[in-house]
Amino acid sequence: MTRPFLHDDEEFEQLVRIVADQRGISEGVVEKDYWVTHALWWLKRSGLEIYFKGGTSLSKAFGLIHRFSEDVDLTIERGAFKGLPELGNLRSRSPTAVKKRRDFFQALESAMDISGMTGRKLISPLDEKWISVEIELYYPNHFALPAGMRPFIRLEPGLRPWKPPTVQRDLTSFLHDHLSELGLLGNYLENRPNNVPCVHPFLTMADKLDSVTKRYLRDDFKPEEFVRHYEDLAHLVDSADTFPTLSNDDRKAIIEQSLGSQDISASSPAFALDDDDRRKELERAHREIGPMFWGERIPLDTCCEKVSKWLEENPL
Repeated sequence: MTRPFLHDDEEFEQLVRIVADQRGISEGVVEKDYWVTHALWWLKRSGLEIYFKGGTSLSKAFGLIHRFSEDVDLTIERGAFKGLPELGNLRSRSPTAVKKRRDFFQALESAMDISGMTGRKLISPLDEKWISVEIELYYPNHFALPAGMRPFIRLEPGLRPWKPPTVQRDLTSFLHDHLSELGLLGNYLENRPNNVPCVHPFLTMADKLDSVTKRYLRDDFKPEEFVRHYEDLAHLVDSADTFPTLSNDDRKAIIEQSLGSQDISASSPAFALDDDDRRKELERAHREIGPMFWGERIPLDTCCEKVSKWLEENPL
């Protein structure tokens, strides 16, 4: 008899309730966490070369933050995946090169027939060069999510003209961990992605520093779009001494690729929070994302103090 996927079990919803109650986390978050893991398993199994990054990577791969990240950030290459067109020169802005990248992502979205998912949609490129896109993945929603969270998975696959330093990690979910502790995981088809190349945490740190310092100064970015980075950065600077080994050359490449000429310093307005109106908006957004976290929160001022101190001691 063929084993089912966990989401095909008639007691799936009851299991979600049990784990949510034990963890003190929203049922909707536990459910969505499972589907994020399942989607990553499919991507890894498909033959694509993926490099997992962002907040989800910090949580699932390295255990450096205790926050559920809705956006699944990936650097992606064609690898052994069949049916995807050639990409060509990733640095080129020519119409031909841009069309190749657009065709690549459209073919990828079309091929993402993931068991149990109810649909998917290529929303838009994140830039005019089609270097990265948003793909929404829809799953059966049995439970309500905390206010502000999306009832779908937002996949953000992107292309990089260089291969970032990575660390191999096995990924899991709250539900998988619970069944593993009970010795029952063998009753189901394995859908945890193993040996996933995860981008070194220092690269994610650099990306988040870049995002915060730029977006804080721009009125077209709402605080809820980037406030989560503050707490992530606080955890990262606290854990920086425990990061996997990184060569000086790789560190230099990360700074050049992620920050370019961007001046990231302890005196950045994003960490001083001298703009009272902007501060109030950030504090409100910081409170509102509380349901995404488990464990103790870090106040916004403390986050800024931690990051500023680290930047003083570790200039980029």
